[in-house]
Amino acid sequence: MADSTKPEDTKMTEDTVAIVATLSAVTDESAFLEQTKNVLVNELLEIFTIGEDITLDCLRTEVFDQFLQQYRHSKDDQNAL
Repeated sequence: MADSTKPEDTKMTEDTVAIVATLSAVTDESAFLEQTKNVLVNELLEIFTIGEDITLDCLRTEVFDQFLQQYRHSKDDQNAL
């Protein structure tokens, strides 16, 4: 049986390399942003938490609560993928 793949079908052009490099850069940037967001969330949670499971709810603002909701919602969306 002969191989059905032609050599010209497997050649990578300069355009292909540029597209792959761009996708890689976007993925790297997304990973960096996700990591930065996780660090910020953890730092904010530490600010509003004393010890284990003791949260200073009186110091939480509406903005912080909205941020946490959006963050958790985005995490759920990512996990669904």
